[in-house]
Amino acid sequence: MTTQDGCHYHINEGLTHGVPSRAKIYPAERLAQGQQTLDTIVIGAGYAGLIAARNLALQGKRVVLLEARDRIGGRTFTSDIDGYGYEMGGNWIHWGQPHVYAEVSRYSMANELVSSQDYTYEEGNYCSTMIHGVGGRLTHQEEEHIGETAMSIFCNVDGQDGRGVVPFPHNATHNAEAFATWDKVSCQDRLDQIKDKLSPLQLAFLTSTLMHISGANNEDVSVAELLRWWALCDYRNSGITDYGLLYKLKCGQTGLAKAIFNEGVLLGNLQYKFSAPVVTIRDEGASVEVTTRGGQQFRAKTVISTIPLNVLSSIQFTPPLPTGKVLAARQGHVNKATKTHFEVEGTAMRSWSGVAYPSKGQMYLYGDGLTPAGNTHIIAFGPDPELLAGKDVEKIKGALTHVKDAEVKRIVFHDWNQDEFSQGTWAVYPPNFATKYLDDLQKPVGRIHFASADWAEGWRGFIDGAIEQGVRASLAVSKELASHRAAPKRSHL
Repeated sequence: MTTQDGCHYHINEGLTHGVPSRAKIYPAERLAQGQQTLDTIVIGAGYAGLIAARNLALQGKRVVLLEARDRIGGRTFTSDIDGYGYEMGGNWIHWGQPHVYAEVSRYSMANELVSSQDYTYEEGNYCSTMIHGVGGRLTHQEEEHIGETAMSIFCNVDGQDGRGVVPFPHNATHNAEAFATWDKVSCQDRLDQIKDKLSPLQLAFLTSTLMHISGANNEDVSVAELLRWWALCDYRNSGITDYGLLYKLKCGQTGLAKAIFNEGVLLGNLQYKFSAPVVTIRDEGASVEVTTRGGQQFRAKTVISTIPLNVLSSIQFTPPLPTGKVLAARQGHVNKATKTHFEVEGTAMRSWSGVAYPSKGQMYLYGDGLTPAGNTHIIAFGPDPELLAGKDVEKIKGALTHVKDAEVKRIVFHDWNQDEFSQGTWAVYPPNFATKYLDDLQKPVGRIHFASADWAEGWRGFIDGAIEQGVRASLAVSKELASHRAAPKRSHL
């Protein structure tokens, strides 16, 4: 089936909108007949929503899952084109990410893990650089050494490689005073502090790496965000590759998401409706009423909203949300990254990588696999949302060929920044945002609970963070529903 999301260009067919995906759900709804008060409405069928809905359904709770899109996965989904899986959003996972790997283990998918990286091909086994318009070439060992040296200097803010600021990665604010100090500092401020310690090449690599991580300009990103990533990745730059760019599922993220969804619907407690954007959420005290864009209304004892941070302000809440949540949603996170898939002729770029600073839209490019046609799959990232906005194929091609000549056969992408249901990619915070708003974002309001990778404690912005939030929210709702049942009834005497 074809989802309405994504774009696909082929050299012989031109550009089409909508891509094939197992993530599309048919039939698009399964709802019980007649009026009923549900235990929980879960808004959003990304990983946070899928986990929350599954967990509650398996407890026997009556759950409705409402999803704005025509598919599961939220900011992750796999498009299978000509026998090859393209991850349109969230992609890589690692056994060091506890929540997602628990799901991999639950569904016996450990044998589905494969490495994106393969440096065994002799031809093209190097890193192309395009730094300030000058092309160059590095071995992968040189590329890794430059990155490790520069990022280590950047993150060594305390003489302890950042360990003093973030000693516990899944509790980044444990040392609240130190965290708040560095949360006020932008990545550009930190670059200015250390630039004299770096060679021009190291500075260019570091500047572009930070923008690759954040999908934003360095002046708009908190140093504390980078220190949190650094800590989660074992306080090493190679860990950022290991945890964030290396291991993917042969069955695709949609394979894992469908396993969660299918288990949730297995016992019949989980109802669902897709292509049903929510517009209003009204907490009436004893229950919550949710209304979709199509005017359909649902009522439940509790609600779990997994609406992303950058979309939250588009929903009408009654009563209005607390000030902290409102201000956080109004500001939003800053990540406007793009992700583009290229299929290029032959195998010569399978062991290749590329770095461009400044870029023509894509700063980091990697060989990721071989298609059934024997061509190389390249994944490219950059912080310029304008690259995909106009869907200009020649401009998009140029982001790759600016770094290395290649015969492009196919391009696959989804513009998450223009997607009304995401309005950005993985969450990265601006200076002082976490200090001011993280607690507010995580708190429930009345009978409404909020779960999103965008405010996870650990792997914020990652699949693991989304699952963490779904687990936490389902447990909180389960306890709340139990407390309602246990509440003593008032005497009428």
